[in-house]
Parts: sequence; structure tokens; C-alpha cells
Amino acid sequence: MLRTPDAAAPPAAVAVRKGGRSLPGVLAHARYEALSAAADADLGDPTLGIPEELGALAWALAATRPPLEVAVVDLDTRHGLRRVGLGRSLGLAPAAAAERATAIAAAWEAELDPALMAWMGPGDCEELGAVLEGIGPASTVADLLGVVGAVAEHTEHCDVCADRRRAMVSVRGLLAQTPLLDAPPALRSAERRRIHRPSPLPPSVDPGPRSWLRWAAAAVLISVAIGGATAGAVTLTRRGTSPQEKRIQALTKIPPAGSSLVLSPSTVPPGGARLAIANRSSKELGWTVQSDMPWLAFTPASGRLGPKGSAIVTVTELRNAPEGSVRAEIRVSASDGSTAAAEMAGDVERPPDVSASIDACNVTAAAEDAADISAVSLHWRAAPNGVETTRAMAESDQGYVAPLPGGPDALTWWVTATDGRGNTARTPDATLAPGTC
Repeated sequence: MLRTPDAAAPPAAVAVRKGGRSLPGVLAHARYEALSAAADADLGDPTLGIPEELGALAWALAATRPPLEVAVVDLDTRHGLRRVGLGRSLGLAPAAAAERATAIAAAWEAELDPALMAWMGPGDCEELGAVLEGIGPASTVADLLGVVGAVAEHTEHCDVCADRRRAMVSVRGLLAQTPLLDAPPALRSAERRRIHRPSPLPPSVDPGPRSWLRWAAAAVLISVAIGGATAGAVTLTRRGTSPQEKRIQALTKIPPAGSSLVLSPSTVPPGGARLAIANRSSKELGWTVQSDMPWLAFTPASGRLGPKGSAIVTVTELRNAPEGSVRAEIRVSASDGSTAAAEMAGDVERPPDVSASIDACNVTAAAEDAADISAVSLHWRAAPNGVETTRAMAESDQGYVAPLPGGPDALTWWVTATDGRGNTARTPDATLAPGTC
């Protein structure tokens, strides 16, 4: 509940000292100290950058909710309390505690889970790519939350994205996978020094009957004393094999032995890069490759790998790729939940699109580029080996225009366009018949 051993140790030590050798007293004080501290906790700053790890992102999203909501989710998921235990921890009737946990779960599903989908990128959905335009490596957690409504609305009308969202693990599910650490040294020292004495009951945090104190939430003490998992830790080696843990593992589909995929190299430059995907497991896997940037294309984008098999994927940039310095994550996901990632980093340079037509001796050209067009020029020479002449073309409503000179000799002509980054493109050579002008 308090997230770190440094935060958890003082309340837990107080509970042990005040509770003496009375287990109900220790648990009662632990509940009071933990919920009181959680109510005033400062869980995080949504203006910080987006974490790279999925588990850390889940905690960063949870940090934008009221701290007591996070405490309820923590007790309900990570500690797996039944409704009776949850009610005793919160000082509420079991039905009221269950109703509160259900309401929080529904709110998180609607207001946090679409942010995970935004973080994973548009996949093969171009419409979702348009919704996520502007979300990139420099974005913040607040930016992800800013597109939650648009992502949720799009998912309601897109079967592909609806299927993806149903297959995704939730923020609550990710928090449930955060492991519990060992008790901090301060708590163990307090436990060794404690003496037997009657323990006064702490004041109530929530209204409700006090008959539950002898059954007070053991999970609260555990979460105070040993709960401080760091935000980025998401592990699959949870204690026990309860039905709840099996359901979580089935939902996330992450293999307990770790990722079966290997992706190399780890960094590739723009311009037709090639990635090798290897299956180091002993079973066949289906795989899909995606990116957080919608302007990357993959050939092939999915397939199957036999045991110890490998495949080559070609990565290319679409025409809507930004020019200049680019950075994009490439992630491969397997049917067993394994993932592997690489990064594209480098400079993208692309010549303008240029075309030209002629009417009598007047040439009209069209030039487009993501960067500004700095110059469009008309070139010609007398066939077959005349001197080349260049003339700047003037911009007009029809495009860029300039005339060719008339004469008795045939002319070979073409048009060049240069963008603001210095990239140049030219049209194919064309011939102007003698005496046309």
C-alpha cells in the first residue's frame, strides 16, 4: 500500500511496538497507520515521462488516482482478500467493501486501461493511429490520459481494437503482479524488542463495528511491512498457485520462464532495416511485430516460428514518416506472452515528390514535401549534346511555371525540386520537338 520499504517501515514498527504480543492489536494498529499514511501519500507526478516498462507504467497511471483508491485496489488484488477480509480491513460491511472495490475497478477500466492501449500503439489500425497522433517518446503520463476518451470511443466502433483491448491485461491486473518484498530491517528490529503488555486499540479510520479487530486485515500488515515493491517490478514468480494467480497468468499470457523471443540487432537505422526474430523455446509460437510509430511498416508483420526457429523482418518507413532525427520502438509479441524489443534511431531524408507537364512551350510543375520546398527549376539542353540551361520556375496558383525557348532544334528538358533539408528530386527527361514554339 505504501509502495516502498522506507515508507512502510515506520508505520509497521509503530504497529509492532503498540501491539505488543497481541496479534489483533498489532493488526489493528497496522491497519490504522497504513490507511492513514496512504490517505496522505503523494504517489507520483503525471507530468513526468512515460516509463518504458509496462509494470512501471501501471503504477504511474495508478498514481493519478486518489491514494485511498490505490490502497483499496492493492488490498483487493495484490493481497487477494475476500470480501469479508476486505471489509474488515476498511472498517466496512463486506457488501459495502465489495461494492466500493467494484466501483473502483469499473472506473479504472474506463479511465486508465485505454491509456495502456495508447502506450502500446495503433497496431494495424490506421484510425487509431490518427487518434494517437502526437503521442511519442517525449510524451508524458498526462498525455496518455489525455487521449483516453478518444481511444475508448474509437474502441467501441472498431472490432479489431475491441478485440485487442479485451486481450489486454488491465492496470489492476498489472498491479496485482507486483511482488511483496521481505520485511524491512526496522520492522524486524522492533519485533525483537517488543515486550508483552496490553495494547490500546487505535482510533477508527472508517466508521463501522469494531468486532472485526481480532480478524483485522493481516494483508494490511503484510503490505505495510513487506509491501514496498518498486514501481517498475513486474514478476511472474508469485507465491503459491492459487486459482487467482492462475487466472492472472492466463490473462497476461507471460511465460513463467521468461521471454521465448530474441530480437536482434537491438538498434537499427532507418531505410530498409532488417531484424532477426528467434524462438529459443521448444514449442511453436505465433508472433506479431508492432511499433509505437504508425509510419513504420513491417514485412512480414506476423508469422509462426517453429521450435528454435528464426525469421527475418524488413522494416521500412512510410511516406508519412517525419524527416530528420527519428526514434521508434519496435516490439514483437508471441502467442505465449513473450516479448522482445528493438529501437530504430537515425535520420530520415526523403526527396520531394515532383511532376511536370507541358502545354505548347509552357511547363507547369508540382512539388510537395514534408519540409518546405526551397527551389523548383526548369532545365533544358539542345539535343543531343547541347549546353544545359537552368531557369527558376515561378510559383503560381497552378503550381510552378516557366517557358521553354523556341528554336529549330529539339530540346531535352526536365524539372528539379529541392526541399528545405537539401534533398533534390527530378522528373524524367522529356523532349520538345523542333519548331514547337
